[in-house]
Amino acid sequence: MTKSIRAAALVVMAAGLAPTALAQQKFKATPVVSEGDSVAGIGLVTSIEGLAVNSGGQWIVWADTDNIDTEADHVLIKNSAAFLREGQPLIVPTTGTLDSFDSMTLNNNGDSGWNFFLAGTGSLSTDSGLFRNDTLILQESTLSTSLSFSPGTPYIGFFETRFNDADELLVMASVDDPLITSTVDRAVVIMDVSGPLPLETVVAKEGDILPGLPDPVADFATGGHEIALNNAGSILFVSDTTGATTADTALYRWSGGPVGTPLAAEGGASPVAGRTYAGLTGRGLDLNDSGSWVIKAPLDSSVPADNEVLVVDGAVVAREGNPIPAALGPYNYETFGTSSGPVDIDNRGRVLFFAEWSNPDTLHDTGLLRLSGGGISAVLLESDSSIDARAVKTISSGARAFAVSDNGRFALIEVALEDGTTAGLNAAVLIEFCSADLNEDGLVDFADYLEFLNRFDAGDPSVDYNGDGLVDFADYLEFLNFYDAGC
Repeated sequence: MTKSIRAAALVVMAAGLAPTALAQQKFKATPVVSEGDSVAGIGLVTSIEGLAVNSGGQWIVWADTDNIDTEADHVLIKNSAAFLREGQPLIVPTTGTLDSFDSMTLNNNGDSGWNFFLAGTGSLSTDSGLFRNDTLILQESTLSTSLSFSPGTPYIGFFETRFNDADELLVMASVDDPLITSTVDRAVVIMDVSGPLPLETVVAKEGDILPGLPDPVADFATGGHEIALNNAGSILFVSDTTGATTADTALYRWSGGPVGTPLAAEGGASPVAGRTYAGLTGRGLDLNDSGSWVIKAPLDSSVPADNEVLVVDGAVVAREGNPIPAALGPYNYETFGTSSGPVDIDNRGRVLFFAEWSNPDTLHDTGLLRLSGGGISAVLLESDSSIDARAVKTISSGARAFAVSDNGRFALIEVALEDGTTAGLNAAVLIEFCSADLNEDGLVDFADYLEFLNRFDAGDPSVDYNGDGLVDFADYLEFLNFYDAGC
């Protein structure tokens, strides 16, 4: 922060224009969908299957219900209303109905890009498609127009998708390129769907030799949290080559043009001295709008008790076998949940992750933690946190455990709340974080204001409040708005 801006800021405070300190919790938590909730015309919710949330607090929950028709019992609930459901007719293709869902996406404009499975299309070769909300973009069997494929190459299936604010859809696709010997050929494709026809950019495909690895690509990581797309059009993905299984996977960030050298490579040096990375497929990862990245990465197994690390921009921020934050007790990290489960980095560089530690009391050994400029702190602790006066019985750590908005203000989390039963009441909970509580002590007070000034001086992206990639006076004004609001 320049001297003039710092002086102006202190004048504002001295003039009494900034608020008095308020004792606040770190976040507001609201169950938005719970087991037993009635979805009009469909049934009662029986489980939570997927989550998405954007920077405005809009959300989507994929829920299963007790509808007796198992071909019409799943539903997407958007901002408390049924949005799409299994079995409903789609405008295009006219012969198809919605059969099942896959990836959960919701950009900051309130739109989604999906891979939907279809029924009643008349052929197994046309029973899936890419959609923008409920409008078909591209159906299975459609021929690609990209010059990166051989002429006559059809799309024959789709895995995960991601959708950004520029109407760019990242697709982990299967194609059948006549010049690739296998019958199913994988490709990483970005489609610009802002116009009447999708414009395809093939980032990498089976058979390519990417920088850093000597052998051709055989496949890519295809799990629900193994690709990422940001609003600048950059992507994160993992390739798997035909090489030796001890050195055949690598993590890449692509921002246009040729694919560059890997951020991490199996068999290559890790941030831990003397240790190499192990296989990088099956690992949760994420990418924010400034290009910062996070991955739950494995190390070689020479020391099995400490071979999992949480890596942010090439630096280890948490490691199996290392101490958890002292405020949580004298224990060590044991796992970071399901290896392919989510880990999210927001545009201020804060990372939300699940952890389990070595407390012998297994009712108090897991939680959702958050890395920020102030270090790592707890968001929710199993058995020790409560929502709506009900204890948090369990916190999901699976493939669809939580989602975080780009700006980090909102998170949608699956938990089980105490209801007197063994399993508890499963619920999707919307969390709104206290954006002005920079030192994360549960208060919004002058200490947070001073913390803001220090981070502002350092140009720390954690105080880029408006998410424009700059740390400037606009962020100071935005901080004051959050400070005024408390939590």
